[in-house]
Formats: sequence, C-alpha cells, structure tokens
Amino acid sequence: MFALAWRNIWRQSRRSMITILAMACGAAVCMPMMSFMDGMFATMFDVAVTQQAGHVRVEHPDYPVTNSMFDTMVDAEKKLEALEALPDASAVTWRAYGAGLLGTDKKSMGAVLVGVDPVRESRVTPTETMLKEGSWLTEPGQILLGYGLADELSASIGGEVVIMTQASDGSIGAGTYTVAGLVRSGNAMRDNQGAWLSLADLQELLFIENQVHELVLLASGGRDHVDTLKADVVAAVDEGVLVRTWYEADPQIAEMLKMGQQQSNIMLVVVFFLAGFGVLNTMLMSVFERTRELGVMMALGTRPREVIRLILMEGFLLSVMGVVLGGLLGGGLVYLICVQGLDLGYGDFEMSGVVFPSRMRGVFHINHAISVFVSMVVISILAALWPAWRASKLEPVEAMRAD
Repeated sequence: MFALAWRNIWRQSRRSMITILAMACGAAVCMPMMSFMDGMFATMFDVAVTQQAGHVRVEHPDYPVTNSMFDTMVDAEKKLEALEALPDASAVTWRAYGAGLLGTDKKSMGAVLVGVDPVRESRVTPTETMLKEGSWLTEPGQILLGYGLADELSASIGGEVVIMTQASDGSIGAGTYTVAGLVRSGNAMRDNQGAWLSLADLQELLFIENQVHELVLLASGGRDHVDTLKADVVAAVDEGVLVRTWYEADPQIAEMLKMGQQQSNIMLVVVFFLAGFGVLNTMLMSVFERTRELGVMMALGTRPREVIRLILMEGFLLSVMGVVLGGLLGGGLVYLICVQGLDLGYGDFEMSGVVFPSRMRGVFHINHAISVFVSMVVISILAALWPAWRASKLEPVEAMRAD
C-alpha cells in the first residue's frame, strides 16, 4: 500500500510538489510568527508580572485601592518565613512603597520610591537584565534610578540624590543617597519615575519600621501552577490580608496575553485551511484522473476500504513531506529570530506601559512546533477523506468506461 501510494504521488510530480511547497511555506511562516509573538508576550509578562506583581502577591486589603503608605501589613516577617517554607514557592520577597521629591544640585522632581530586599529581590526579579548601567544595591545608602528619571535629574553613577518625603508619623523624612545604578525595567512609568532603595532604608525614611506593603511570590512550576500556589498562600498566612494572583492583580495584561493566544490560533486556522484545501484539491484531481484505474482495481477485487486507505495514505505522505520541509525552513527562521532577533527599524516602542526594544527576539516552544506539525498532518488526512470516500463509491463497470 505504501509503495503504491508513493508511486501515485509522483505520477503528477508538478502538482504534488506545489502542494508540498504550499504546506511547507505555511509551516515555515507559521513557526517564526508564533515565535515572534511568544517573544513579545513573554517580554510583556516578564515586565508586568515577574518584575512587579509576581505570580502571587499578599498585601493589605485596602492598599490596591488607596496606595497609601499607612496600609501596611503587620507581622510581615512572620508571614515571610511562612511563605518561604512553602514547597510550591520558588522565591519570595517583600517590598514597601512611598512617594518623595528627589533632587540633585541641578534639578528636582517627584518619584515613586520602591523599597526592596536586595538579596531576595534578585531571586524574583532578573536584576542583571534590569540594570542599564552600574550595579545592584549592595549596601545601605545606595539608590537605583530609572534611566528616564536619572536623565531628568541629570544624575549619574556615583552622584548623590537627596530625598524628601512625609513620614508616617507626620514628620519630614529626608536623606542623601548615592546612585549605584540606572534601571531599564521595560516599564515606562517606573523607568521615568521610579527609584529603588533597600527596604531598610525606605522603612527608616518613611518611619514604617518592620512594615511592608506587599509580599511577592513566584511559583515553582511557573504560571501554570499559580492557582495551586495561591491556595497554599491563603492557608499559610493569617486572615486580614488580600491574596491575589497576577491575573487578578493586573487583568489588563492577562487579557492582552489571552488576545495574543487567540491571534495565534486564528493564524493557525488560516494556515491549516490553506493546507487542507491544497490536499483536497490534489486528491480530488488524482481521483478524477484515475477513475478508470480505480475501477479496474475494484473489478479485480480491491475492496472499498482499501481504496480509502490508499487515498488517505497519499494525503498522509504529502503532508509529512510538507511538514518536514516546512520544519527545516521554519526552523532556520526561528533560529534567526530567537538568536539574532528581528530589528523593527523604528526604535523602542511602548504598548500598555511596557517598553519593547527595537530588536525583538522570539521565544521557541517545542510544543507549539509539534502542534503545528501534528495539526497539519491531521488536517491533511481529514481533507483527503472526501476524495477517498468518493473513490470508494465508484461502480467498477461505470468507472472503467470513464474517459
């Protein structure tokens, strides 16, 4: 059966090659496009979720609404220890927030102050990729500035920045800090208005000793295990705090990621339709041209189900050759996009508060490639069903009389 199907395919080599090339081009285009979109949404997820919201966050119930420095959590250290003991949590950190006036000897402007635990934060946030210049926080009295904020203040590495703010007790908090590095987080607001200090420095500045505004966790199994981690967190911490997943904390990003997946699915549907239509056309033409031959085969004892198997085998072989060729072509394009990146040609751009670099790099997921290949083979076999069924219903005497 295999040998006969293989021979039948190449009886009309030009038509078969057109069908194979059409499927190969579909797969070759589909793979790098999916890789590019996965890279874009991975960047968005990293900036908006990993660096900020985390997979799961714990905070004062009123803080998401008020953003007030008074809405802090008590017994934060006890909660931190309990959360770090969770097996489903790969990393945990705590943060505090405030607002203040930052100034240099040339200019001053308002900024959002973020207090972080330098050691724990580096386990949650990719600090090495966030830093545009300088180094991460290593000792008290240091500060990191968003590169946009640093430009506005004319601040540089090693320079000093003065912070003035209102402390929680009503007094004026003030301090002088040395610029250790400039941050390019990818979040437009934070890069233009953000300043990072050690948690202890910000707690002292705001007079909120041993208090934090949020605890942030990453799930060991990635974002697919977020709901499990949330359930563990709820059981581990006391009542009176708000526990939210990243998609509950930032529904806009969750909706955009969902839309991105839908766009990928639509693209796959279009490619599969074209591939299936090509196979359907090829198999129909093949059946029409071989009507007399199929009639002779059936007259000699070939059963209808064997005719169906023959036509389906031809469709299967066409799809496999198309998928293999498409995988080779698409794999080369995916390699270029993932390793060298695709230069969009018009500089960094912002979308939904996330700054994307001009040269975007894709992300390759083997399961996406497998789904493309398997789906294309299945669609091709399904497209060959009608021609196969039509061939099996031929009457031998009438088929042998056909021109």
